Amino acid sequence: MELLVNITPDYINEETSWRLQNRCTDQIVWVQDDHMGKTLCVAPAQYTFTLYDSFGDGLCCECGFGYYSVVYDGSLVKQGGE
Repeated sequence: MELLVNITPDYINEETSWRLQNRCTDQIVWVQDDHMGKTLCVAPAQYTFTLYDSFGDGLCCECGFGYYSVVYDGSLVKQGGE
């Protein structure tokens, strides 16, 4: 299965990171500490995607207009910016 994570950070991109964890095994599948998007090949399972902002102001809108989306096996699972 293909999982696509796309992140457009706010103006302070070094605050943004994310993690993907298999919900059945609690195994951390991927950790990314930069703002670039990533396409992963993952086994069929349930996953938890966690997006972090170290300052706590989020991706939008005080310091730019950031955005994220997660696409799993061709279907949009989650998206947003605030």
